[in-house]
Amino acid sequence: MGGLNPPAMDRTGDDLPGGSDPRRLAIAAGLELQAQRVYHSFSELIGRTAFDRASGGRVSQMNRTTKTGLVPAKGSRLNQDVYEVIKSQILSNRLRPGHKLTHQGLAEMIGVSRTPIRESLERLYQEGFVTRIPNRGFFVAEITADEAHDLYGTREALEVYQIGHTFDVGVPSDGLKKLIEVNKRYYSMIKQNLTRDRLMADREFHLTLAAMSGNQYLVRTLDAIFERVILKRRVDGLHDVKGVESYQDHVDLIEALRSGDKAKAQRGLRNHIRGACERLLQQIKQLEALTR
Repeated sequence: MGGLNPPAMDRTGDDLPGGSDPRRLAIAAGLELQAQRVYHSFSELIGRTAFDRASGGRVSQMNRTTKTGLVPAKGSRLNQDVYEVIKSQILSNRLRPGHKLTHQGLAEMIGVSRTPIRESLERLYQEGFVTRIPNRGFFVAEITADEAHDLYGTREALEVYQIGHTFDVGVPSDGLKKLIEVNKRYYSMIKQNLTRDRLMADREFHLTLAAMSGNQYLVRTLDAIFERVILKRRVDGLHDVKGVESYQDHVDLIEALRSGDKAKAQRGLRNHIRGACERLLQQIKQLEALTR
């Protein structure tokens, strides 16, 4: 689907309330960063074919098509290219949490020997993208209860601080408008089974909220947390009956921002994140019970 371009926002600040005020520029930059990240996450799912769709073109650069399949290019970058292809398959959810990874299967899929596959899996294991179970092999990593506690605890600390800071410096009207737009999209997904798209819409809501503070470092850190949670979370066949409740939490947050009620916003956001953590922990417990 060539011709797609990332969403862009005004970098000058001339069209924002306050003109070229430094904080308004920071907010605009934060919202643009958030929009760019969401675009690139979804563009991987729609714009390319086969492996290129998940690898950003790395497979086509690394291989040439022959009658026998994909032949790896020569050079010292082979191990790095194989690593990036496998990682991108995981990030794009083509290799899903819990999926078993075999050396032979990956070698045939990519068109390389098992040596770079073995080295890539070891590297991905060290980075936490895959797990290694003795006598069973490698699997795409799934989130654990301990990891969920840590990630959501960090989320709570960052987001509650962020929303308080946003009140201190002033709630931007452009950020509120964006929140409302994203929450409408989230609402359209809440009555179906839990999907990756719905998780991505929730992520966009919270990154937009974080960008309103003007703190781009906080947005990047929070984005990394969401990436970890979404990456490792199994959604196949799961029905989240709390979707309407989460949507209403978002609505209440928007109203608190509008009315200037800082305490209500912080309290509501804290409870919202804790509720999301509890639901994830329940899902982890259910999945563990099924695999025993």
